[in-house]
Amino acid sequence: PTHIRNDPDQLSDHRVREIYERELFPERELPYGQPATIPVLNLAYYPNERGPYNLDREVDRDGYLLNPSNRWGGITRQLETSDFETANIAYIEFWLMDPFAGDTLANLTGGDLYFHLGEISEDVLRDGKKFFENGLPINGDSSAVEQTIWGLTPRHQSSLYGFDNSLGAEARRLQDVGLNGLNSEQEKQFPTYAQYLEELQPRLSDATLARMREDAHSPLNDPAGDRFRHYRGEEQDRRQLSILERYKYYNGTEGNSQAPENDDGYHTASRNTPDVEDINRDNTLNDQERYYSYHVSLRPEEMQTGFNHIADKREVSVSLRNGRQEKVTWYLFRIPISDYQSKIGNMEGFHNIRFMRMLLTGFKQPQVFRFATLGLVRSEWRNYNSDLATGGSLTGSGQLSITAVNIEENGNRTPVNYVMPPGVTRVIDPSQPQLRQENEQALSLKVEQLEAGNSRAIYKGAMHDLRRYKRLQMFVHAEQPEGDAGRLQDGDLSLFLRIGSDYRNNYYEMELPLSLTPEGHYSPYINADREKVWPEANRIDLPLELFTQLKLKRDRLLKEGEQSGYYTPYSEADPDQTERRITVTGNPSLAEIKVMMIGIRNNSAATRSGEVWVNEMRLSEFDEKGGWAAQGNMGLSLSDIGTIQLSARRETAGFGSLSQGLQQRRNNDFSSVSLTLNLDLGRFLPRKARITAPLFYAYSNNLETPLYDPYNSDILLSESMEQMNLHTERDSIQRIAQTKTSYRSISLNNLKMNIRSANPMPYDPANFTFSYSGNLQQQKNPEVAYATESDQRLQLVYSYSPLIKPWEPFHFLKENGRNAPLRNLQFRYLPDQISLSHKLHRNYRERQLRNLNLYAAGETES
Repeated sequence: PTHIRNDPDQLSDHRVREIYERELFPERELPYGQPATIPVLNLAYYPNERGPYNLDREVDRDGYLLNPSNRWGGITRQLETSDFETANIAYIEFWLMDPFAGDTLANLTGGDLYFHLGEISEDVLRDGKKFFENGLPINGDSSAVEQTIWGLTPRHQSSLYGFDNSLGAEARRLQDVGLNGLNSEQEKQFPTYAQYLEELQPRLSDATLARMREDAHSPLNDPAGDRFRHYRGEEQDRRQLSILERYKYYNGTEGNSQAPENDDGYHTASRNTPDVEDINRDNTLNDQERYYSYHVSLRPEEMQTGFNHIADKREVSVSLRNGRQEKVTWYLFRIPISDYQSKIGNMEGFHNIRFMRMLLTGFKQPQVFRFATLGLVRSEWRNYNSDLATGGSLTGSGQLSITAVNIEENGNRTPVNYVMPPGVTRVIDPSQPQLRQENEQALSLKVEQLEAGNSRAIYKGAMHDLRRYKRLQMFVHAEQPEGDAGRLQDGDLSLFLRIGSDYRNNYYEMELPLSLTPEGHYSPYINADREKVWPEANRIDLPLELFTQLKLKRDRLLKEGEQSGYYTPYSEADPDQTERRITVTGNPSLAEIKVMMIGIRNNSAATRSGEVWVNEMRLSEFDEKGGWAAQGNMGLSLSDIGTIQLSARRETAGFGSLSQGLQQRRNNDFSSVSLTLNLDLGRFLPRKARITAPLFYAYSNNLETPLYDPYNSDILLSESMEQMNLHTERDSIQRIAQTKTSYRSISLNNLKMNIRSANPMPYDPANFTFSYSGNLQQQKNPEVAYATESDQRLQLVYSYSPLIKPWEPFHFLKENGRNAPLRNLQFRYLPDQISLSHKLHRNYRERQLRNLNLYAAGETES
């Protein structure tokens, strides 16, 4: 509207002015086409004015509520993700403009903000009945509704939420009346509201009554206080309402989906679906109140970083529409989900959090709250809530919180602003037509009141094979808490990184004492400043071979009796960086990294607090050693005697095709030899013997020698062999590590002598056929000492077909069609064929598993 466009002071009011991204997030680069303003959530709270369905008679002569600090107002919404445990949701986080910005006279005293997470009642008007506007009849059928203390509610159940459009706009007018089922005129006649008006009017002055009669939203014209008004309209323009006044009744439910009577050229409804007491649209009414409650004090004296869940603040200078430059402060609130103030009802865990409610109370004056962001924050990392040494409950009162710091939101934080590590650049978003840099962030671990010698850690599940890589790297920053200068010194806190198959019994650990970054503001564009925030002394650049070398040394000491046991941590200083310590416990393997843990340990003699950032955990310098492969095939044809096929294949560790990745390359030396014979042995005998003897013979042998020790999968087999003193022990280890499979097969099918009498006789050699087949498969591998399977089959077949002339008793009859069946009748007094078969089948299996306990004890099999 013109009067607002021409009012720079109103457009410069911090309560309503537009907020640009660069004000709060100056380093954020917006995608192409996205508005440069932040879609702010604005909450305007008027504690001395009644809200919808508030029939409180305790008002002053001007119609304002008494005792405004005892009043409350709130909003509720459903949560799409209800299982906070599985999603690992850790915080409620929001950026809030200073609620007291522009209050130069310090008139505002503030109040309290509450968040409720859990089961929130959807029964807005407490009557135990679910109301839905489209359940109201449009034909005047009074039997379809029942009366409650609040008004009318449908008797039948809802199947869907949509207005009845059979009567057009008239149907919408009859149904869109608010959550009490009554329009404003009906409310004046309804007993509850009539009594309210009767008791209210004597308390008001004549001037107030006159003003209320002219106000369409006053109790006299809208007893329930639920009438809707759009923020745009001719009436609002005529009265030159301010921006705050225009939005005051936007949340009304009566008439909020109806089309305006006059066409103003723009849409003036807030929704096109009915208002219902079913927030999550599951067709049921939840009337339970079970939730976790979180408290934030919004008072001037408590808006301090480090307290009251305020994690950061940003003071910015803003150019306003009226030409003035003013400073305004933004606060970052971060509320841990586990740090609730109270628990209402029977709540156990965070597996079923369906609703969230925000509630304001304790305010004496109207106030506006502007949320630039508001959300639930999840993390891939979780707090480790057990003792790292015993596995029992945590000892001490130290607290560890996990957050994120990034270049867009924390570039001006105190005591140390966030800058990117040296050599790190922001990633360019490839989906945007212009060059747009994405956000860059680090993981923040903030520990509070950590006792001497104690530690706290976070963890995440993983599945990684690190054997092909040479180095593990990570940037680390440490700082002392704001307002705690001088207590925390260099080396008081150390960072430890633990990787392995579990958290306490099988892991590698690296521990590094941390150097602190002095308080100050550092430039993200000066490399020297970036080096101060991420100092060289804190940088992790760890050769992974240090872990395996330490494990080999520990194993050698165990064998010599100088180490107490596998599960006793064994530590040594890093020879290249003596302040860094390397530890091995149990039998971890870089081939199977299932868990990763990052923690902070207090090395001082007193309780300490601090904050540590970790960034860019990565692997570098992968093993580029390649392998080779060869294959040969030879075939020999011996005329009509038979064929011979010979093939051989060899592949060494590191070999892989061009399309295979680093982890897909071969991790063993593989060799294979195979021989196949097909011969007719009868060709080697005199022709007169007339013997056919087809022989088939096949032999194959596969041998795999692993690059790594199969019982210590991140130790090279050659290194394990070097640990043995005797040559026989080294040979034994190599034999055990190898996987060998051999296969032999021989068969002689249908061996027979083709000598037959002119008149076949029962004793003819051609009647006898002999077959034999034998298969032998032998295997051995690191788990199986030997596995043998033998299969032999022997078959002898006798088959005789005598040549005997059949007896034809009616053969003397003349040939004609009538005598043919009798004339061709034949009788045989001997069978056409006599067959006998005898089979022998022998199958034998044998399997012997290795005793792996011998190897674990440092012994070898004989």
